[in-house]
Amino acid sequence: MILFMIEFLVVYCLLDYEANKQYTYNFNHQNKMSSFTEQTVIGREKLTNSQRDSYDQLVALINDRKSTDSFNIGLIGDWGSGKTSITDTLIYELEKENKYFFLKISALTFNETGNIIEYVKNFFGNLFKRYEIDYYFGDSNVAFLGSLAMLNNSTKSMKEIVESIKGNSFVDLEKERILFNDQVRRLLEASKRKNIILIIDDMDRTYHKENIIKLLSEFSSINGLITIVSLNKELNKKEEGQEYNELDKYIHIIIHHKDRKIFSHQLLTQQILESYDRITKKDNCFLSINGYNQYSLYDLIHSFDSKVVIKPVISEDTNYNMMLEIFYGNLKLNNLGFEEYIENCVLEAILNTKEFKGKKEFKNCSLDDLNLKFMSFLEILLLLYEYIISPNDYIKNNISNLNELYKYITDIKVSIIIDRNYFGNMRELKSIVFFNQQPTVDDLIKNHNYEELAKIVNSKIKSMYFLVLNMTQLMGFIDYLDNVITNYRTSKRLLGEAELLDINFLEHIIDKWKMSNCINDKLKELVSKYTELKPLQIYESSVIKFLDSIFVHKFIFQFKNRFQIKKYGDCRVFIYHGDKRHIIILENKNSNGTEKIFMDITGRIIEYKNLISKEKEEIRKKEEIVWSVMNVKLPIEKQLG
Repeated sequence: MILFMIEFLVVYCLLDYEANKQYTYNFNHQNKMSSFTEQTVIGREKLTNSQRDSYDQLVALINDRKSTDSFNIGLIGDWGSGKTSITDTLIYELEKENKYFFLKISALTFNETGNIIEYVKNFFGNLFKRYEIDYYFGDSNVAFLGSLAMLNNSTKSMKEIVESIKGNSFVDLEKERILFNDQVRRLLEASKRKNIILIIDDMDRTYHKENIIKLLSEFSSINGLITIVSLNKELNKKEEGQEYNELDKYIHIIIHHKDRKIFSHQLLTQQILESYDRITKKDNCFLSINGYNQYSLYDLIHSFDSKVVIKPVISEDTNYNMMLEIFYGNLKLNNLGFEEYIENCVLEAILNTKEFKGKKEFKNCSLDDLNLKFMSFLEILLLLYEYIISPNDYIKNNISNLNELYKYITDIKVSIIIDRNYFGNMRELKSIVFFNQQPTVDDLIKNHNYEELAKIVNSKIKSMYFLVLNMTQLMGFIDYLDNVITNYRTSKRLLGEAELLDINFLEHIIDKWKMSNCINDKLKELVSKYTELKPLQIYESSVIKFLDSIFVHKFIFQFKNRFQIKKYGDCRVFIYHGDKRHIIILENKNSNGTEKIFMDITGRIIEYKNLISKEKEEIRKKEEIVWSVMNVKLPIEKQLG
């Protein structure tokens, strides 16, 4: 008998625990992210700067309030901006403190399945049972929410509602609210918790907006309840003619999730790198390059094409981009986000050209600043050409150098067409555009040799135009990339697509951008205004080829700083994929013989004596494959346009 009673007691306790146990969310923030998984980012350290700001505001609001406070918070931000990651991180971090009860509801789940208020009622019923708050009253221990759910159940007909309250036809919601308020107070005291936090996600995508608003309204008067609802920006807009939005009455504090700040995006960058590791690589690729003694700004618009050896003595152009393999290898070693690292590579490549090198005044320029300068240089060149192709008497009799010609033209033209600040200054124009040709230009003006001067200026116009075109296209792509990376869901979708297509994320996103690409309005205006540009026209420059050129100069040529090849002939770059490291080989064959340079993935020189015997042997075999192809047209690089 005693044994039976013990067994009965154990079974009863187990069943009672299972019926009344309190569930915690226990979010796992250690899982690797998949491109094909809709998974939020968990953990404050993994949030973007903007998400972290919103998270910190939420935590401060919750922690600084008393247990008797009751208020509703609206977390407002664009779709895909990471609101769910913020609220999941809030639960993950605050659950550790054991100070709060949490209930998170995805409003989207209830679109077709039922009443949100009924669901919340069951949550409170479970808590009241666990802490024996009016435990023996059964369902009536949450009578307030039960009545509220019944009165707001749109799935029931009026007849069904009347039938359900027969025999007790009057529902005094105010008395039930007072009782419920007291029950919540006793629950918090018994559990030693500070607040109950209800989080309603996806309010902008539910049919139950009215039920949620009623819940917010009723909970406003229940001490200790905090409700957080995530909203799309559009949902909180007032209709035309409205003095206020209906939500304004029930949301006491609004946190605007500003998703347009500059992020580091380290987490997304990690996913991009993992995605790149999963796509197919081609081994027998090489890049044919043609060297030059000086590294100029205009060299950046040359293109370098990857080729692949398909069998001995035959090669073909390949979609596989060898320079992107080097780019991704360096991205992995860097602490910058994906977009930020691309911008840094371009900026570094420009500021290391012979025209910019050593000029401290450009040190803090952004890519936007430089692009605007290039645009202004182009327009000044066009104005110069316009005046020297058929110089008037004043120019012939009074202008003797470039400074005077520049001042004369800008005094006449600039004040009429645009703000003078757009054109920068004469010193920049001379040092960047004309560089070491300044004395020649001054002599031509002084000697009235306008025909020869026009040839020089026309050549500069073409070079600057193609640079501006490439830069403008690149800046348009970077703006698009910023929008994609800001929206977590969009970036995840594109990552998944790239893996399915077996291409890297950067090339895939450039292809997506091309579909919506439009040329900069200012460039269109210049082409329509100046006849000298019309023969050049606007064509679709290749952003990926421009970036390839940037990467060649950064990682291979090292801006001409780390090595010099005295005489370039047939020069090829290829990668040896070793077990422990990858080695870049730059090999040059000319009339003086063969020269080889070995580099790690960052472009740092590796001495031949530091290669192990296995690396030397396998590099030699790869050399034979790469150099088996002798009919590569040189130079492979060609100026765009």
